[in-house]
Amino acid sequence: MNKAQPPLAPRNLDSIARLLRSRTNRYAWIGLGIALAALLLGTLLSTLFQSGGISLAAMSEAQTSNPALWLLDGMPFLFLLWGQYVGTLLSYQAGAMVLDETRDLRERAHALEFQLTRQQVAGPQLGLPNRQSLIAALREVGGHDSNGALLVFDCPQYMDLRYTGGEATAEELLRHMISRVQSVMRESDLLTQYDSSDFAVLMRKTGDGEDPMRLAGRIQLALDTPVSLPVGAVSIRTHIGIAIVSGHGAEATALLRRAETAKFAAATLGRDTLVYAPRFESEYAERPRLAAELHGALAHEGLTDEYRLQRPLSPKLPTRLRLAPVWPHPRRQRLEETEFLDLPDRLSLIYGLTLWQLSQALSRSIAWARPEGRPQVAVRLGDNALALNDLAPSVLRLLAAHDVSAQSLALELSEVSLIRHHEHAHRQLQVLRNEGIEICLVGFGATGTSASTPLYYAISQVALCPRLLHAAVTQPAARTVLSAHVDLARKLGLASVASGLENEAQLELVRELGCDWADGDYIAEASPAIEVARLLAA
Repeated sequence: MNKAQPPLAPRNLDSIARLLRSRTNRYAWIGLGIALAALLLGTLLSTLFQSGGISLAAMSEAQTSNPALWLLDGMPFLFLLWGQYVGTLLSYQAGAMVLDETRDLRERAHALEFQLTRQQVAGPQLGLPNRQSLIAALREVGGHDSNGALLVFDCPQYMDLRYTGGEATAEELLRHMISRVQSVMRESDLLTQYDSSDFAVLMRKTGDGEDPMRLAGRIQLALDTPVSLPVGAVSIRTHIGIAIVSGHGAEATALLRRAETAKFAAATLGRDTLVYAPRFESEYAERPRLAAELHGALAHEGLTDEYRLQRPLSPKLPTRLRLAPVWPHPRRQRLEETEFLDLPDRLSLIYGLTLWQLSQALSRSIAWARPEGRPQVAVRLGDNALALNDLAPSVLRLLAAHDVSAQSLALELSEVSLIRHHEHAHRQLQVLRNEGIEICLVGFGATGTSASTPLYYAISQVALCPRLLHAAVTQPAARTVLSAHVDLARKLGLASVASGLENEAQLELVRELGCDWADGDYIAEASPAIEVARLLAA
């Protein structure tokens, strides 16, 4: 909050008085000029009447012999003195009125500012300081040349839960989230709610072993355990954006905007936490342009399909292929699927991309038919694919059109997509599973995901998080966590896929743990469709 300004000092009142007095006394001097002109005219007329002519001697005689002119001589000076007095009096009265009005306006402004800092944001009333309080605190921290930091995050599951479970259930989720965040904050940190489901933590001071990345890690860890609600267990997955006061500008609104930019970048890149970097500005602005270009690429066959071999780790299992689409972009060269798969934000574009993925995979599988049957093809759908109301019917129609059995297709989905489209996910995935299509949950074991997610959806397979797999080779704790996830999948009757293998040690580890399939550059690099036959024969 801006500091209250002190009352006007006496010298300010004097300045106002002098200004108003000078304007008022200007008219007094004009009156003096008129009075002098009247005195001269009266003297001339009196001289002409007494002596019949006008001369200096005659005018002096008229002045000394006519008492009426004596009184007229003193009137200009009396008027001047009276005008000065009236001007001074009026100027001070006017200055006092201005002072009173200024003080009244300032008091009203302070009252309004006080109300704004306590006015709740639109959405659930959670008792936290609001956006105005955050801006005021940022200004205070920035004004002291602080090394503080701002962390912003939201609750993406809030709106979905609000529509599916009701306002009270969604608000309860936010209260659980706030309680967990507060449990890992320092007393000097400030937690605010600056929008309906958007929150910010202001670290007024960093250092002494405490930095924003460490706090962000504690927040993610605190949110890792699912929240028990009347509708069931709900996993909270958020992305945290960080802006540093000393490095990213002390201006309050700009700092908040940059922290939000980092949060959006983290969501786009699938990262838990990102610190703001100037390049995020151009990258975030690039998304609408890429989305428009993706329309053109789909309409003019601008995407190409490559495939990764998923090697079975048991002789009882068939070989699988995973679609890995590539976009040979005219401006940005080769774009992998992670760079454009979640780009669509309109249903028409989501439908077009999903339809292209499925059509390519199913049409290719016809050419790869072998005596023992067609290989199973896995297709990773974008996080918004479940927003399509007719996803399940569309998949079944494509299977029938290509004369491909449902068992030949596996659909990969992230936990984010399941939670974001909770209602559609339950209904449509159950339809697909009833037809025999495999549903694979990707990122199993990643930070912020829940091990209980397969309990609530029609999941038949899990793809392990590559980062956890890489760490498990050298870190005993990570190996324990990975082993627990593989064992959990086995007990739930789910097949497991080890993704992103880079060396022999990782392959031996997943074999030892009992995974079902493995893929990655160590197994086989992504190859064009024309080379898949060679991979299958190898």
